[in-house]
Amino acid sequence: RTISNSVPVGLWIANADGKCTFVNETWINRTGVSFEETMRDGWVKGVLEEDKREMLQKFETAFSNKAHFKGEFRLKRADGQLRWCLTEGYPFNNAEGEFVGYAGSVTDITDKRTAQDELEKTVNERTKSLRQKNKELKTSEEKYHRMTEEVQDYAILLLDKDGTIMNWNS
Repeated sequence: RTISNSVPVGLWIANADGKCTFVNETWINRTGVSFEETMRDGWVKGVLEEDKREMLQKFETAFSNKAHFKGEFRLKRADGQLRWCLTEGYPFNNAEGEFVGYAGSVTDITDKRTAQDELEKTVNERTKSLRQKNKELKTSEEKYHRMTEEVQDYAILLLDKDGTIMNWNS
């Protein structure tokens, strides 16, 4: 308990019936849900409604397959903050090899998600800007080609910096 209560992530254990049998103090302090209430499925109390169904479905699917699972959800903490969390659960067996439940963790990934969202926003803004610049370039090229093709009395040559002919009119 001392070790589990000193880590900066929430830790949990569920038995073979899928009922929570342990959470560390980090989880209790973040959620404000008592140990006793958490043992009665109170662990989902702070999870946003929009995320509950998906998280419960992932847990139930993994549990029935006795497989590792991973999921992200938003949690309203005891202090009112809305935080993004990553939970992972690992099935474990007793000494006889019988499945006895899951052990898992809940990590606050809000800073990572915020940085990721900012990066995506920057990429989207840059992409939009590049599309606009490409559109402007295409329009400019079309004007150039129309202009050079319309001139019949003069030869128009486009040279690169080394003097190589790149384009010419008819």
